[in-house]
Amino acid sequence: MNARRWTIMINRMNMIRTTLYSRNTTSTIHTALQSFQKHSIASKPNTINHQRKPTVQTITPLPDNIDDSIQPELPGTHCWKCHHYEPPSLVDNSQQLQIPSRLFCKNTQCAVLQPLQRPPPNHFALLMPEKYSQLNDELLHNAFQVDLADLKRRYRGLQQMLHPDNFTTKSNQERLLSEEQSTLVNKAYQTLRDPLTRAQYMLDMYGVGISESTSINEPQFLAQIMDIQESIESAENDVQVINQIKSDNQVEIQKAEKSIAACFRQSDLDGAKQATIKMQYLRTIDTLINEKQ
Repeated sequence: MNARRWTIMINRMNMIRTTLYSRNTTSTIHTALQSFQKHSIASKPNTINHQRKPTVQTITPLPDNIDDSIQPELPGTHCWKCHHYEPPSLVDNSQQLQIPSRLFCKNTQCAVLQPLQRPPPNHFALLMPEKYSQLNDELLHNAFQVDLADLKRRYRGLQQMLHPDNFTTKSNQERLLSEEQSTLVNKAYQTLRDPLTRAQYMLDMYGVGISESTSINEPQFLAQIMDIQESIESAENDVQVINQIKSDNQVEIQKAEKSIAACFRQSDLDGAKQATIKMQYLRTIDTLINEKQ
């Protein structure tokens, strides 16, 4: 056998060996895949059967009357200068929160004038905080009847502390606070000392605003006002007639004031409004009389 034929034979044998190896490998892989698929399909139901089913838990709602001993922290106030903290308090034993109403820092080493809360307190809370710190039925029923002597005493006491003359040597911030608070105290006093402006202010607080031009649907009362105006004009310089008209008008003003107080005590805001409008007309008469005297 020559070398050429020997080489050809060896190459053919190698080709046959490679082909057989490839077929065996493919067959082996195919057989392995089939075996794996059969094993997976056969074992899948058993795997599912052995899995633990999830447990559904029911959440029981809390009762309405739960007693939670953990109370939220109530807001207080901090001094703008030394940051001294003043905690809040509760009005009486109720759950109505009362933010500390203080004029000066309670840190004795600081004691600077403090800003008012925002928005500022109503006139009653500013001058009578221990009585009317809350906008509630207590204020509605009783605040209209004011002890004028006590009101004046409170006003003077606050002005002695807040007057700008007391802060001429203080910081610019304290001077500004003094001017602001002194102005508010003066406005509150001027409003509450007059029964008419007091009634108008209270009605406005409870959303029943009226103006000087607000009319009233009582023809008899309006006719009476017109008659009084004509009597004043015709009286001219008759002092006796003018004084009598003035005296009679003052009686009507007092009746209107009592009617306003009674309506507020009964939470009758519409009745208080009508009585206040009547007082406005009667005050107009009083102004005409004063111009004649």
